[in-house]
Amino acid sequence: MGETLLGEGGGGFARVEGHHCGVTAAEVLKAAGCDTVFFLPGGHVAPIANGCRDVGIRVVGTRHECAAVHMAEAWARCTGCTGVAALTAGPGFTNGLTGLADAQATGVPVVVLGGRTQLPMRGRGAVQDVDQGALARVVTKWAGVAVSPEAVARTVREALHQARSGRPGSAYVDLPTNVLLAEGDVFDGDVPGTPIAAAQPESVEEAVRILSSAERPVCLVGGGGFWAGAGDALRRFASVSGMPVTTTSHSRGLVGDSEEACLGSLVHGGVAVTAADAVLVIGSRFNGNLTFGGPPLWRSEQRIVMVDCDPTAFALNRPPDVGLAGDASLVLDQLAEAWTGPAHKEWREVALSLADASRDHWRSEASGDATGVHPGLLAMEVCDFAASAAPGGATVVVDGGDILGWGLAFARAERPGSVLFTSDALGALGVGVPYAVSAALAADEPAVALVGDGAFGFSAMEIETAVRSGAAPVIVVSNNGSWGDVRYEEAEWFGRTVETDLTRARYDRLCESLGGYGERVESPGELRPALERALASCVVSVVDVVTDPDRPNEILRNMGVLNVQ
Repeated sequence: MGETLLGEGGGGFARVEGHHCGVTAAEVLKAAGCDTVFFLPGGHVAPIANGCRDVGIRVVGTRHECAAVHMAEAWARCTGCTGVAALTAGPGFTNGLTGLADAQATGVPVVVLGGRTQLPMRGRGAVQDVDQGALARVVTKWAGVAVSPEAVARTVREALHQARSGRPGSAYVDLPTNVLLAEGDVFDGDVPGTPIAAAQPESVEEAVRILSSAERPVCLVGGGGFWAGAGDALRRFASVSGMPVTTTSHSRGLVGDSEEACLGSLVHGGVAVTAADAVLVIGSRFNGNLTFGGPPLWRSEQRIVMVDCDPTAFALNRPPDVGLAGDASLVLDQLAEAWTGPAHKEWREVALSLADASRDHWRSEASGDATGVHPGLLAMEVCDFAASAAPGGATVVVDGGDILGWGLAFARAERPGSVLFTSDALGALGVGVPYAVSAALAADEPAVALVGDGAFGFSAMEIETAVRSGAAPVIVVSNNGSWGDVRYEEAEWFGRTVETDLTRARYDRLCESLGGYGERVESPGELRPALERALASCVVSVVDVVTDPDRPNEILRNMGVLNVQ
């Protein structure tokens, strides 16, 4: 290996050969099952990228560091595996902070490896020298630093464990350049999985007593059910209990929307939740997405049974009547085994009819008059197209403000990881294009993204990433020439808007200029043929659809009542 030059006055580096610590870090990732890392090239992170190449891990170079972390998030949500990104030092790291915060707030296991100023140069005004560990600790679940070659393997291994254990989240590893370039040990160990536990039997019995004696119980499943792989256990419990199931967040598709017990998303299942006298909440917590456990979605007299691998979830806003601390899959099997009494099949049929009525209402809303294309009609057509684009349906991505509500109402999920959206706890915009690129790389099925024009602007250059990587998502832009949700709220509050208008830019031509396929759609009849041509192009595509900015969805119109911001 070439000699590392770390003198008093700074550190140039000789040509690196042999087994440096960038390879060691990559070996740990590979042992954990990681086969893809997202990053943006930079000197501080170059040892990691080269180490990944050496051990056979695919590296996908992005155009912005935040997009790299969002792609790692999407990879985790599509595959169920921990997502990994690498960020170079200074502004490269700070660019990725939103992605780290989003993964943590949303409960997605993501590990970020951060290249960092070499140790002898810190505090001396070196270029790109930022205290990355201190910043990371504010927005991540765990942050560590490898201060020597011997610490690299164990620190990366610890980050992988922390990201996945308990409630998943983001973990960060600070890797100084001089450490990464030093000679490293060969890692030939393994990265063990995280332990799982069942709930206390007496708590299970009390939960069954509440749920079996209720007249209108509902099961609401959040992201924790997905990370526990609880689909089969959920089906068994739904079968013996007869309880209707609504899926939210990452759990969309854990049981398919077309399956017997499923109410679909909370947009439609929420009607039954409001009517319920008891609710089993699995792997979700009473944050803003669940209206903090209060009105209009919840009533004070409802009995709540909550299942979570992290007992701190029981203390947020509304404590449950019974808290079952344990792995969602194991606890659901416990509940099914302990179930007493008949199944709630008659109530389930009522709940399913309520969900169907909600879907009919949204379809009626989407059929109204509009200038250009109604955003609801756009969402309905895009989701119908995605469902038929492949035997198992395409992965659907939704990102934006007003268009998000329409997309959530019409997206159908038949398998886990098939619906990705931005309405999770942090509410970050700009995830749509990175999510779509990553989903197209992760899955055998196509990916179709429905993105607002404002959100599209955050990460549009990742189209070029798709071209280089061979990803071919269909990206549909709802081009209403405005920040639609802000425009609506400001008009309601102040009777005017400030800088909420955008131009009707030709986003289809932007895609063409970057090497993809593009079309503009200005009327409903043009939409389906344009989508079919975009998919058939076999390259990344943008279908730029002119939509009416004055047709806000019901969720947006009721944001004041929901009081979740």
